[in-house]
Parts: sequence; C-alpha cells; structure tokens
Amino acid sequence: SSDMPEWDSSGMPSLNTTTNISTLNLSTIYSRLIKFTATSTSTVINAGRLDWCIVQNGNTGACAGNVPSRNCSFSNTNTSFNSIIAPSNDNIIYYNCRLAGNPNASAGDRRGFSSFFSSGREISIIKCTVINCPLTGIYAFGSGPSTYNIINTVIANCGDGIQSGNTSESTLLNIISCIIVDNSGYGILENNANMVFVQNSRLRNNSSGDISTDENYPIDFSNNTSSGTDFNEFVDATNFNYQVKAFSEIWNKGYGVSQQTNP
Repeated sequence: SSDMPEWDSSGMPSLNTTTNISTLNLSTIYSRLIKFTATSTSTVINAGRLDWCIVQNGNTGACAGNVPSRNCSFSNTNTSFNSIIAPSNDNIIYYNCRLAGNPNASAGDRRGFSSFFSSGREISIIKCTVINCPLTGIYAFGSGPSTYNIINTVIANCGDGIQSGNTSESTLLNIISCIIVDNSGYGILENNANMVFVQNSRLRNNSSGDISTDENYPIDFSNNTSSGTDFNEFVDATNFNYQVKAFSEIWNKGYGVSQQTNP
C-alpha cells in the first residue's frame, strides 16, 4: 500500500529520458508495471493512465499531469521542483499512490499534488501518501466552484499539509479519515472563500496548528488532535512506513491508508 516504502523495481522494464520532453502524451495509452525516469522540466507523463508504475523526475517538472493513476509511486529528487502531480481541468481519481518529494529542496513550489481547476471539476485522492514536500502536501485551487475529495490519505513532513488556494470562488474540500502529522506549517490551511469539511481524521504535531482559524464554515467533525508520537502510532516512520501500528491509540479507527494486523 502507498503508506509503505516503494517496492523493489529491479525486475521492471524501464523507460529513461534525459531531455526536457514528456515521455507519454497520448490519452489512449495505458501503462502498467513500467518504471519511468527522467530529468525533465516538462511533465513526464502528461496523458493516459497508470497502474503499478514508478515515475521519478530529477528536474523541476511534474511526474504526472491529467493522468488517472492507481498503485503508483511518484517522486522528485531535485533541489528545485514545483509539483509532483499537477492535474488541471479534469475529473480524476488517484488511488493508492505514493508521492515523495525532496525534503531538502529549497526552490520552486515544492508541492505534492498541485491542481488548478475550472468550475465544476472534481478530483479524488484516495488512500494516497504524500511526504517530504517542503511547501505544501496538497494544494487545492479552483477558478470556479470545484470539489476535492481527500480520503484515507496520509500527509506528513510537508510544509502545510493541505492548503486551499486563494480564490474568490467556493471550492469544497472533503477531508475524511486522513492522517495529517508532522508538518512544519498548518495541517490544514483554509482560505476563507472556500468550504472545508474535516471528519474522523488524525491531526497532530503540525507546527502552526492542526487547522487554521480563518474559516467561514464549521469544519471540525469527530477528529482526533490529541498528543502522540510517530513511534507509538506508525510501524516505522523513520523509514517512511506510515502504516498504523497495531494496538496503538489510533489503531482500528479507520485513519489513513492501512494498518498493521500482526505486530
């Protein structure tokens, strides 16, 4: 699952590009069990669908754009990057995907998911893990009313965990059964033009606060913001395993991507 370290890719076919081009840009291509590596300022995978793929970029470009993805791992290792996944103007589902940034990156937007939607669009981020993005884990922006469903997702060691973009239009964020911890900014930074609904989620150790206080709408429903530690709650966060530890305080509460069954 996405909350565990990236799997061994040694037996997978690999497509490697070093120039600033998109490796795939056709909507009819369905890629499965392929590793893509690039050093590109362009989006590596800009169209199609991905399943059980690994996409790595060592430059400023995104790993993927408008690409529905399942069971994939995306990462950017450059000291300057903008977004790991950057969809726009599509109704897309990302399921069980892992996004890992470079925690030492010092330039660029440095976001995990960063999307700009026009009116009436919807994105669903389900059972994903977003880590080590120094500015923002998930940046949700819309030029008109749009919806973000962020469900059973882990966001850790980012700047702000989730930020709703600055816009005068109403964007709805449904944040349900997520784990949002150890971020250097807010767990959830909400713009007061938007609506944010947070339910049954675990938030703690977010330096600026778990949820910002400038919202216009009630957003806090049955969330857990009690004190806690990575050691007590995760299998091995030091090595980026964010499975909920068996018999911990947050075990069997429905939080996050998955949980340990046999300690």
